[in-house]
Amino acid sequence: MPETSNQPKKILMIVVVVSLFVAFVWLSIKQHVNQQTIPAPINQESATTTTEKKPEQIKATFNCPDGRFIQAIFNNGTTSSVDLVLSDGRAISLPQVISASGARYANADESFVFWNKGDSAFITENGTTTFENCFTNYTAATSTEPIDYVNQEFDFVFTLPTSWQGYSIINDTWKGYAVSEKEGQTLYAQGPEIFLRHPLWTKEVPHQDIPIMIFTLAQWDDLLAEKFHIGAAPIGPSELGRNADYVFALPARYNYAFPTGYEEVDQIIQGKPLK
Repeated sequence: MPETSNQPKKILMIVVVVSLFVAFVWLSIKQHVNQQTIPAPINQESATTTTEKKPEQIKATFNCPDGRFIQAIFNNGTTSSVDLVLSDGRAISLPQVISASGARYANADESFVFWNKGDSAFITENGTTTFENCFTNYTAATSTEPIDYVNQEFDFVFTLPTSWQGYSIINDTWKGYAVSEKEGQTLYAQGPEIFLRHPLWTKEVPHQDIPIMIFTLAQWDDLLAEKFHIGAAPIGPSELGRNADYVFALPARYNYAFPTGYEEVDQIIQGKPLK
């Protein structure tokens, strides 16, 4: 059979092979393009994790007139709360609750409530205000006018700082017993004792009182002569001041328990407030 008779078959085979090769290349290119244009599926879990924000934290210290303070960390997020550290050492965390004005944070039974509005704050415990007039910039929010307690019966004046606005008076009696080697105690003398009580004083959180013992001049002379003693302290009361008829004195170890505010009372006494 002549060689020229196979020529059409060879040409046909070449055409088929080329067509298959072109088709293969076209399909490969199309698949590659489709892979680039189809977006990858979103991992819902990772998306949620990356978009979740941590609560914004704001720190503030509120200084109160009596020398105490409230340190607060406000956690502002989907659910807001506040972490408090008080000057008496207590640490308390509270969730934010509904308030008509300002921000209010409270425990479940609302026996402890922290209020904040602007740069001011106060705390109520069991319905009693225990921290009040506390400001982040206290000096700008307080008055410099002192308060005078005037006692007309015994003719003296005792000056208090403005933080004692709303103080109360507690009347009591001091008693002195004769110095004797005999067993038992014999009442030798007695007289009035006045306690100036801080407005933030509560049974739960007692505040340091300012006690003022009142002696006649004769009683004071007998006390100095050790004819009688008051209490078990080895030292007697210390004189705060006097007038023509009376001596006013501070009991020995009056602040032995170091209650809240004892430092402020000590500063008041050092300022010679009795006139």
